[in-house]
Amino acid sequence: MSKKGSRKMGKCAYCGKRKELSQDHVIPLCLFPKVRQKDEEMIIVYACDNCNNVKKSKHDSFLRDLLVGDLWNENNPLAQEPYQAMLRAVSKNRSPLARYMFENAHPETYISKDGQFRANAYVTHFDENLRAQFNNTFETIARGFYFKNWGKIYPIEYTFDILRFEPAAYLEAICDLKQYGVSSCRRLSDGVFTWTGAYVKDDPAHSIQLLSFYDRVMFGIISNPPN
Repeated sequence: MSKKGSRKMGKCAYCGKRKELSQDHVIPLCLFPKVRQKDEEMIIVYACDNCNNVKKSKHDSFLRDLLVGDLWNENNPLAQEPYQAMLRAVSKNRSPLARYMFENAHPETYISKDGQFRANAYVTHFDENLRAQFNNTFETIARGFYFKNWGKIYPIEYTFDILRFEPAAYLEAICDLKQYGVSSCRRLSDGVFTWTGAYVKDDPAHSIQLLSFYDRVMFGIISNPPN
């Protein structure tokens, strides 16, 4: 979401069009405790009003509700403030994702892939529209980081694979990534968000990015150059 004031003309970090731009937080502020929002060095780019206030604003609340409603975040102190914000949105019927989960969830015994974690949970499978929004949300983050790091628009012909990791698999992926040489790492608010990325030397758009939210919910973003 844009920050009031501080507008300028230039190329949007997401669509590349030359327009009037405002500041956008690549990792949404709504994921962070309010007391931390002004103290942290947030990851900021400039984006046009359509990308910032129309497209990405929908991604921001979607991502918050996706993360805080996750089984791995149950009773997580780091996620309590955003979780309460989600409950307020639910009470006002302003969380389409939460409404979908409540209407379509079914009870299931969850066992982690390594067999070390077992829980009775409610599971929801995304429909085509939610799957598309899920992918768009993480692709937008990848594009924002690329622009922040390289000052360029992500090549439009590149595609993305979005992976979900359990904590044990995420740690293995971090170790594997270090073998290839980690290009950059960021950690905000004691683990509310952690980002680790590695880029191909001659083609930084070709990358692997590992994202951790609240030290419990983890994803990977792999960018693929055109064939």
